[in-house]
Amino acid sequence: MSPEPTADRTDSGRDADATRRRRFGLSLALALGLIAAGFSYFGTRDAWVVADRLPEATPAAASVEEADPAWDIDLPEGPHRDEFQTSCLVCHSARLPLGQPRFGRERWAEIVHKMVAAYGAPATPQQEDEVVDYLLAVRPPGP
Repeated sequence: MSPEPTADRTDSGRDADATRRRRFGLSLALALGLIAAGFSYFGTRDAWVVADRLPEATPAAASVEEADPAWDIDLPEGPHRDEFQTSCLVCHSARLPLGQPRFGRERWAEIVHKMVAAYGAPATPQQEDEVVDYLLAVRPPGP
């Protein structure tokens, strides 16, 4: 007489198969990840830039059209223009603030203070006010 299969044997057999499938899936995923990393590394290593090497030559722009438009902007005249240049243009071009909507004093003060507090713009509280004055002079609030 052959013994009848019990629920315990059937469940343990399913658990073992499920464990094998999980291990195989994890092994396959790991192997594919390593293969992709290898292709990524060996495919791009010749294009890496060496950070401690200076460029051979920095070409000068022959004309205004060839200059980088993000940094090539004439600042409008206005009160405290120098404070704006020394406090703001250290981190970004003048196009960023001068391309914004025409904010009021409170909004400009909030933005300038955030640049100082969060991003470390070099400005004292007095210089913050002067930068706001400049922005209001060159970009008066809109309707």
